[in-house]
Amino acid sequence: MSDRQVPFDEAAEQQVIGSLLIDRDAIFKVADLLRVDDFYAPRHQRIYDVAQALLERRERIDPLTVQMELARREELDRAGGQAYLRALAESVPTAAEIERYGRIVRDRAILRRLLGAATSIAADAYDEPTDIALALDRAEQRLFALRDESANAQLRHITASLQSNYEHLTDRMERPFEVSGIPSGFREVDYYTEGFTVGDLIVLAARPSVGKTSLALGMSFNIARRGHPVLLFSLEMDAKQIVSRYLALNSRMDLLALRTGNIIDTDAAAALHGLPVFIDDTPGISIMELRTKARRASTHEKIEVIIVDYLQLVRSGGEEENRVQEIATITRNLKSLARELGVVVIGLSQLSRAAGESGSEPKLSTLRECVTGETLVCLADGRRIPISDLVATCPDVLSVRNDRIAISRAEKVWCVGKRPVFKVRLTSGRSIRATADHRLRTFTGWRRVRDVQSGDRLAIARRLPEPDTTIEWPDDRIGFAATAAIRPNTNVDTVPREVFALVRQRMRDRRITTREMARLRGTSYGGTTGHFSFSPSRPHLAEYARFLEDTELMSLATNDLFWDEVIEVMPDGEELVYDLTVPDTACWLADGIVSHNSGALEQDADIVIMLWRDREETPSGAPRLINGSIAKNRNGPTGGFQLLFESEQAKFFSKASDDGGPPA
Repeated sequence: MSDRQVPFDEAAEQQVIGSLLIDRDAIFKVADLLRVDDFYAPRHQRIYDVAQALLERRERIDPLTVQMELARREELDRAGGQAYLRALAESVPTAAEIERYGRIVRDRAILRRLLGAATSIAADAYDEPTDIALALDRAEQRLFALRDESANAQLRHITASLQSNYEHLTDRMERPFEVSGIPSGFREVDYYTEGFTVGDLIVLAARPSVGKTSLALGMSFNIARRGHPVLLFSLEMDAKQIVSRYLALNSRMDLLALRTGNIIDTDAAAALHGLPVFIDDTPGISIMELRTKARRASTHEKIEVIIVDYLQLVRSGGEEENRVQEIATITRNLKSLARELGVVVIGLSQLSRAAGESGSEPKLSTLRECVTGETLVCLADGRRIPISDLVATCPDVLSVRNDRIAISRAEKVWCVGKRPVFKVRLTSGRSIRATADHRLRTFTGWRRVRDVQSGDRLAIARRLPEPDTTIEWPDDRIGFAATAAIRPNTNVDTVPREVFALVRQRMRDRRITTREMARLRGTSYGGTTGHFSFSPSRPHLAEYARFLEDTELMSLATNDLFWDEVIEVMPDGEELVYDLTVPDTACWLADGIVSHNSGALEQDADIVIMLWRDREETPSGAPRLINGSIAKNRNGPTGGFQLLFESEQAKFFSKASDDGGPPA
């Protein structure tokens, strides 16, 4: 292998560069095809880079202008000099073949990148990573990125997109009663969605026992019968249970009888043969394993729909601080997977107990946790603006990354609606009003407002960065803003007592007794109980960190967080609440208080379908009425619908009219 040459075609590179030098318009034929590093020879890279620079400046490209720009950059000699430029121009009789040679140059570059990816994959393997699934995902991502790069190297001109759109509209006019996407098989749903679009993430959310799994299986059965291959990740039921459900969907027999073997429906079983459905029933699968298996399946069969039942059972495989951040990681990965493979991903999600009880419709806001309008958002430029004044904007805000203040871009801010709120009061005088499920940073991790108690310690910023510009403030505002940062008073700026659990562990690891630690610190030994019976100041903790040579303890002693004590948490009426999400760090500063993102599940979804039971009791033997809504539709209308559910077959039935009109 060592004596093999790196893939490149010097003659093709010379043909491209020579064409650029003799035809001022040739650059337009390869500008969106070739990058500078697609050329292997360094001198060709330099010449092509100059040609691109001249194009951006709208200057003529010829041997003289290229020579002058290279000389200005002091790169003429390294590009071969004036003689090499002249030779390139004279060796190409016409620029007509520049596109053909350009594709040759690009293809050789892709092969070199493939070798680079293979080298990186080999290096990862030699390092013997502990997370094999993550290593496999990295390897596949490298290869899929190269595949996508080769397939999408050229830009799409709007004319081609217009032609495609015209053909789509013509087809819709000729077949007005057929949906444009992949039909779910339920007219009530397809009425709003026009079928599911590849690249979309669909979230199907409901309380337990409402029927989201049955509806998803019904959709997958309908989709597969129409010839669209389905990949089903079932984390709750095994393959046998899934097959029993499919048999019941295609039979008039009772599901229990089919599962116990009391009845065998050979016709239903025969109808399932050849159905393009692939099942993975790995319990507790990680999102990386899921992505790896989905990619692998797509190489053997053109999967069009992926169903994940359900999201809360998927593991992120990372080191997120809590389950909320894990779900955010999972949904982002599923959305990315939908785009990467060109498939529809349908993710099932459990709703909290507060959603959909007593026959009430679960709102989209049940997937979010929000704050009241007067909450001050700390912006990157030093301003503190009420969140209600930031509606429909995407501001740069102060957030926290690795316990240090950071600047992040927020997604659009909007009003969620009126909801019950709680008020959390802190010793510093700060307070925050938010919904019960909104999360705040405690010393032991993120905690819902409803679970925060008096005496808990919440993270707030110790100090804020200097503003970008200085303006004059009135005296009363200066007095108020003086509380925006915490002064380093060691009697106040303490770390919660729980940190001593880490200190004890580090001392055990290093076999240092409390008596020995007292000697190292130059203090008298007061016994184990007295030694760890208070909240340490930051200098105190830093002292332990130095003697124990522990970077984690030192970080806790020197980070940008102040641990403020909660005085009380109390209900505070009902009010309009607002949503702000920071994808980068998953948190932001609410008047200095470290506040978690809202629900990322709804943010990542293109369509959110909600299900809930009807208030009315279903008569014995009659199908149950299940309410539904398209609560979010990124590219279409929203609205409600109703389906009928037959519990004996675990099967949903359409209730809509057959004429393609609005759902009943």
